[in-house]
Amino acid sequence: MDYYASNIIPAAGDISAEQLRIEDKSKWRTLVLRVFGYNNEDNCNHCPVTSSIIKKYNNITSALFSVMEPGAHIKPHRGVFNGVLRYHLGIIIPNSDNVFININNIKTYWKENNSFVFDDTFLHEAINNTSEYRVVLIIDFIRPLPYLLNIANNIIIKIISKSPLIQNIIENLENVKTKQIKV
Repeated sequence: MDYYASNIIPAAGDISAEQLRIEDKSKWRTLVLRVFGYNNEDNCNHCPVTSSIIKKYNNITSALFSVMEPGAHIKPHRGVFNGVLRYHLGIIIPNSDNVFININNIKTYWKENNSFVFDDTFLHEAINNTSEYRVVLIIDFIRPLPYLLNIANNIIIKIISKSPLIQNIIENLENVKTKQIKV
């Protein structure tokens, strides 16, 4: 991700105030490509290969690059809806046991170019207790379900996409003031 070396990435709390409850030091930054059907074209243009792949799949609800600065801690939390699953792909990962995600009291260590999927309604936290940046591609995708449950799940996802929370995130993506960071 050459983009991270010379461009601005907004703090997660600048995109969604909800994130301030789990990370209050602005050491967690997100470059959002998609959120519930809205593609942020400015951000997508900086990541054309990733964006072109994401745009091929209608089952992807959200996609972003998550940047944890040195010393960042995303406090234990749970996602609110289990109709999606979360995919993590390690992009830039410090070579240390001090950078990990703890999911239901099980430590999982990111590795560059390796990935895993989990249900983010499980209690989880992320820690970067190193002097380096950690960058992960996060993709939320619709959980595979039997036919009738899938229909209900898609209706709920449509309702969520129209919610004030998501509409506020979209508005913030269009208007956020950002700070320069170097990776």
